[in-house]
Amino acid sequence: MSEFDCAAYYAAEFAEHAAVASATAAKLEREFRRLFEVTRDALVGGGKLLFFGNGGSAGDAQRSRHRADRALRPEPPGAGRPGAHHRHARP
Repeated sequence: MSEFDCAAYYAAEFAEHAAVASATAAKLEREFRRLFEVTRDALVGGGKLLFFGNGGSAGDAQRSRHRADRALRPEPPGAGRPGAHHRHARP
């Protein structure tokens, strides 16, 4: 019986994961950009996004909403003042 080559196995597994991640990123880029544009336009136009989750997914939804809000909404007037980072500082 031959000895198991752990280093080769490790390298092959990560190479496979990298290939899948790269292919996924390439395939989804156009759709992601479109989602970004629609989301940005909705928020800038005064709309809102609703994120849902149950259990751990609720935490993911809350963080996703926060990231989208920060990335897509224009900064409100006075954003540099103390306390402006508070979650109620944005309309």
